[in-house]
Formats: sequence, structure tokens, C-alpha cells
Amino acid sequence: MLVRALQGPGGFKPDRCHHCKVCGTCILKMDHHCPWIYNCVGYFNYKYFFLVIFYSVIALHMIFWTMFESVERSLEDDREPFLTSFLTLFGVTLAASLGFIVTLFGMFHAWLICKGLSTIELFEKQGERRDDATLGELICGDAYTQPPPPLALGGPISCHRGPKRCTKRRTLLHPTLVA
Repeated sequence: MLVRALQGPGGFKPDRCHHCKVCGTCILKMDHHCPWIYNCVGYFNYKYFFLVIFYSVIALHMIFWTMFESVERSLEDDREPFLTSFLTLFGVTLAASLGFIVTLFGMFHAWLICKGLSTIELFEKQGERRDDATLGELICGDAYTQPPPPLALGGPISCHRGPKRCTKRRTLLHPTLVA
């Protein structure tokens, strides 16, 4: 059984699990606690989190690129009320700024997916970085001294509320194959 001690007193946790102070549970491959959904983003719901980011990027870019004609028409037409011109210009500005931010956020998470890391694991590895690493090594992830630990190989995860004690039964073979 591979377990590590929690940073707090009297507990253990399996590899790639992190204890969420807000939820009071251990989350496998925890990325972050999201206040918008009041839940942790981890192994079991990261796909849906990434899809929300992906669809938001597509929607914001579609709004931005298709509103140019409307903005142009509302600014050139003198008969257009000021409020309509203002709201059209405000909408395209809002879509552009949000689109830029969410696109960068999506690219960051796509990079994390390619590296097989979560946000927490990336920041934990920052302390293990070599000091003589080049910018290319930092971006590609070759500047770190050791790879991330492998994802759990099987068995259910049970996290107990209370004194932050998490346990994991780890089996390498299916129970029916063991004689």
C-alpha cells in the first residue's frame, strides 16, 4: 500500500490525492476547489470542467467575430439611439476581453492535460525546479527533477470526514486473478 502522510497531524493519503479544506474530503488528482460550483474539480469531473472552458472559448469568439457588422452599422448610422450603440460596443468589448482571458485559461489547462498534471501538482513541482533551466525547459516541463507520481492503479478510494484521514485500498491484480 502506497500512502503518504498528510501535511496535518495524524492522517494518510494515497498518491495524487489532496485534502480540500472547504469540502472536508480527499479528492483524487484535485485541480482546485471551484467556488462557482461549490465543489472540487478533480479526476472524476475535470472533463466537464474543461468542456465548459472549451465551449466558453468557442462561444465568446463566435460572439466577438460575428458582432463586427452590428458594431459597424450602429456606429455609422446617425439615426441609431445612443443606448443601442453603447450596448453593442459594450457587448463586443466584453466578449473580446472575456474571450482573451478564457482563451488563455483554456490554453493553460490544455497544456496541463498534455503534461498530465493538475494545477496543484504544477505548483507543488515549482519548488523542485532546477535553477539552471532554460525557458524552453520550463515550458516543456523538462526542468523538473522527477516526473509526477503515477495515477492510482485501482481499488476504491474512501475518504473519511473528521480528522483528515484518507485511506485507499490499492490492488494491482483483480481479486479473481489472485489464487
